[in-house]
Amino acid sequence: MASQLRILIIEDSADDALLMVKELERSGYEPISERVETSEGLQTALDRQTWDIVLSDYVLPHFDVKAAINIVRGKDPNIPFILISGKIGEEKVTAALKFGAQAYVSKDHLTTLVPIIEQEITDARLRRNNKRNEQLLVESEQRYRAVVTHLPDIVMIHQAGKIVFLNQSLPQISGYQKEELIGKNLIEFIAPKDRKKVVEMVARRAAGETIDDYEADLVMKDGTLRPFLIRGTMIDYLGQKASLAVLIDIYEREKEEKVKDEFLSIVSHELRTPLEITREGISQVIDGLHGQITEAQNKPLATALKNCDRLGHLIENLLDLSRLEAGKIVPRQEIFDIVKLALETTTTLKARIDTKGLSLKGDFPTEPLYILADKNEISEVLSNFVTNAVKFTSKGSITVSVEKKEEKVECAVTDTGIGISKDDLPKLFRKFQQFARVPGSGEKGVGLGLSIAKRLVEINGGQIWAESEPNKGSRFAFSLPLTQAK
Repeated sequence: MASQLRILIIEDSADDALLMVKELERSGYEPISERVETSEGLQTALDRQTWDIVLSDYVLPHFDVKAAINIVRGKDPNIPFILISGKIGEEKVTAALKFGAQAYVSKDHLTTLVPIIEQEITDARLRRNNKRNEQLLVESEQRYRAVVTHLPDIVMIHQAGKIVFLNQSLPQISGYQKEELIGKNLIEFIAPKDRKKVVEMVARRAAGETIDDYEADLVMKDGTLRPFLIRGTMIDYLGQKASLAVLIDIYEREKEEKVKDEFLSIVSHELRTPLEITREGISQVIDGLHGQITEAQNKPLATALKNCDRLGHLIENLLDLSRLEAGKIVPRQEIFDIVKLALETTTTLKARIDTKGLSLKGDFPTEPLYILADKNEISEVLSNFVTNAVKFTSKGSITVSVEKKEEKVECAVTDTGIGISKDDLPKLFRKFQQFARVPGSGEKGVGLGLSIAKRLVEINGGQIWAESEPNKGSRFAFSLPLTQAK
């Protein structure tokens, strides 16, 4: 079946127009054509329907080719306009092409007409598609900017050390004008205490590493500090690599937590003394200091004593956490071999691991690795990691490893346990987050151990993180700067 082609011919000679139609028919097309001679006829034809192509003579008795091109372009900028004429000078052809004609075909060589028409129709289709795609891109960009601009969270793009895009949230929160922020380095607005951490996180993300959300304080225009949760990813922005960051204002959350912490600190202090008195009284009864008791009486008293110890441990954790957050715990730092400490901690907990039928593996370097930190605090962190691994691993193994990584040492505990659900991972190191490693039933803790571990690592100048996948185990790790031996 022949392909239809809608052709509008601007030509005062009916015979010449017929020759063009015949040439198309010889090439297998079924032309639907109309011939016009005047500007009014051209405008009417364009208004009546769409055309695939316009063929025009150069010499027009009623109007010129430039006017014809303008009328066609005013209706459809992308429709191909081909000049078909007898012998005309090169200057006239060049002028017509500048006016907007796509090609020129001599009436003496109509055999070239069909290939040129086919090429121009293909090019026109590409132009329309490109125009449509550009419009869709512009509309998408406008929608994106409209959404991003009004988000309550701060959205910014950082490229080549400068803020190149920013929505309205940071200016509204910080007091800065947008013009004071664009073109500046984000680090200028990070609290000095957090700058090193932010620089390292950005560098690790730029290197392709997956970085969990982290917290940092921003300096407001009035000099006050405001806490934010920072999450980000690398993107391509205007053809270059850039960092897209979303900063979530956690000021209200921090304020609520501070009130809660103060309350818990007071309650913990108030509970400590009566709990110690209660425990001592139960202990004296069990020891027979107030007369002999029966086996039946001993059993509930032993349970009560055990629960007193558990509550006492919880109170101590609350007080420790309160002191850590208030900055009242100062690490007693010393230089020691972290490899030796990891071996000692693992040996201490081996019996608990064996009781569950788990295998214990160690991956340690042969040479010592020295760090400057509080030895007892780092031991507590390692013990917490191993204890959690034992708690949430029913079969398989637990691996404790120490590895030198450039100027740092990385300590990790890896298990083959039930893993941590994706929803729980971001909450791991927050206070009072009680959850099983996967949804459903399972062992749950008080929710303070990892929060304490995080703060112990941080006050010793380190970083802490976790990696996990449900049913594939977990890996808890921290890193600390290496130092020289004494």
